Amino acid sequence: MSRELIVASDSRLTSVGHVDICQKVFPLPRGDAFLAFCGETILAFPFLFQVESAIEDFQKSSDRSQDVTALLGRVLELLNLYRNAWRDTDAADFEQGIKTTRFLFGGWSWRFKRFFIYPIHFNKHMQRFQTFSHSKQKRRLNLPVGETCVCIGNYTAEFRERLGAVIAEGKLKSLNYEPLDVLCGMLGDDKFTDRRRGGPFYGRFDKPGAIGGAPQAIKLYEHANTKPIAIRWWVNGDRRVTLFGRPLFDWERTFNPIYNPEDRDFFYPLATITDRGN
Repeated sequence: MSRELIVASDSRLTSVGHVDICQKVFPLPRGDAFLAFCGETILAFPFLFQVESAIEDFQKSSDRSQDVTALLGRVLELLNLYRNAWRDTDAADFEQGIKTTRFLFGGWSWRFKRFFIYPIHFNKHMQRFQTFSHSKQKRRLNLPVGETCVCIGNYTAEFRERLGAVIAEGKLKSLNYEPLDVLCGMLGDDKFTDRRRGGPFYGRFDKPGAIGGAPQAIKLYEHANTKPIAIRWWVNGDRRVTLFGRPLFDWERTFNPIYNPEDRDFFYPLATITDRGN
């Protein structure tokens, strides 16, 4: 069973246009959990800030006395409270925004000694956000016992098809960075990133150019720490180091590991620091 959890996303937000440098994966302040989203930012961003504040203001949440499996109920309670607080909305637009906005919540459970990942979506019949099963995704990928890969958002069928081919070709018994590599491949493919290019796509509601920008990723460990992963990516024709989707300025330095999808290799900035003292 895996003792590490990698969470990855693209960096594109779309409206009348699109912007490709936006954070969509958020480590939570307690260190052993995360929250990620796809869909409407007007729904997702205020909720993310509320979750972060709720964790920091409640001691059992902030010091991890409350297991991540128990924290799930609080996350859902906050999300449904926020959804029900909306007023004076256009019913059709609001319903569509609710329908397309999904979340991933999860982390390391000290109680059960394993990672939990909870996909969250809006149940139209129950009229509330709730978790849903991802057992079908696991069966389609034919993952070995103890391995889980959950995806939400656009082009999930294409992602599963590509990852399934990687698993079958390599006869993999466990997953490492393969899902991130598949995401990187899709982010380098105009079929998925060009908003002016046509499909077809497996998902009937998927549109061209729904993903884009640099990949972003974090890694969670069983010792209740989270490490962001910087990624080398082509930005406007230049190779740049990006973190949470944003290219770093020339004067910025990161001590986080830097992943290069082209050769699947890591550079560790801290490893270059030597002690020259006497």
